[in-house]
Amino acid sequence: MTAPVSVVIPLHNAARHIGAALDSIAWQTLAPAETIVIDDGSTDGGGAIVAARDTARLIAQPNRGVAAARNAGLAAAAQRFVAFLDADDLWCPGHLAGLVELAGRFPDAAVFGAHFLPVPAEATLEDARRAETPEGHLRRADYVAEAASGMPPFFTSSCMVRAEAARELGGFPEGESHGEDMALWIRLSERDGAAATTSTGALYRRSGTGLTGRTVAVPDAAMRAIDALLPAARPERRDALRALRSRLALAHTLDALARGDRACARAALAEAGSAFAARRLAARLLLALPAPAARAAFTLRTALMGHA
Repeated sequence: MTAPVSVVIPLHNAARHIGAALDSIAWQTLAPAETIVIDDGSTDGGGAIVAARDTARLIAQPNRGVAAARNAGLAAAAQRFVAFLDADDLWCPGHLAGLVELAGRFPDAAVFGAHFLPVPAEATLEDARRAETPEGHLRRADYVAEAASGMPPFFTSSCMVRAEAARELGGFPEGESHGEDMALWIRLSERDGAAATTSTGALYRRSGTGLTGRTVAVPDAAMRAIDALLPAARPERRDALRALRSRLALAHTLDALARGDRACARAALAEAGSAFAARRLAARLLLALPAPAARAAFTLRTALMGHA
């Protein structure tokens, strides 16, 4: 039995991980109707690994970025739903079945997701098997408010969309360096609604720092999506939208401080709005310190509490 789901995997120089990602699809208790891998100009042989397995349709394109790769997969998808999996992440065995059940329970929503677990880059399929929590609570989700609280109900590799709804909104904004996936989740959830399960459905392999490693133009794509929604938003939604925008700006502030990019940190802090007063004060204090002291303070905070 297969589900009316197309799985889309953007691939760029992830030959080391793509095999395990495909294996995590193959072991699903409910199989997708198709898997589409968009090779976005890889130079490490990842596309050849996919082609040799004959379990996914491979589409090659010049390197245009992850948003363009996901959009190419969205355009090629033949099924009602599209689930996303990044090439370096893993699905737990019952993940797809859980998403399909969620879509059946909340047929008017446009984006559906499961809880995810950040793990080291060395995580294995067996780690995904052990992490799964199949008896989750199915619920409507307020993606914006939950993300503003620091606890988003899902992330890219643990979510699924109604294909037509995502296409109607133009898919993922291309040419962006950050926030292009969240921009679509915000727009879909505010227009049509979201649903989520508390089950752990995916493992998010992360780097040791969790930082972007590069300068991010602020406001990013997600913040600009919020800006576009605010004028017409219902009054009861504006606070949640503004709070999420502030959290994103503050996250960029801390990332920039950790990189030693004080100009970017100041620009991001200026976008932070009025929410999260304690965080804004802490960022201002770090900016007031000499650069070496600010980096040392941030490193200590990250070691004690984890990066936020």
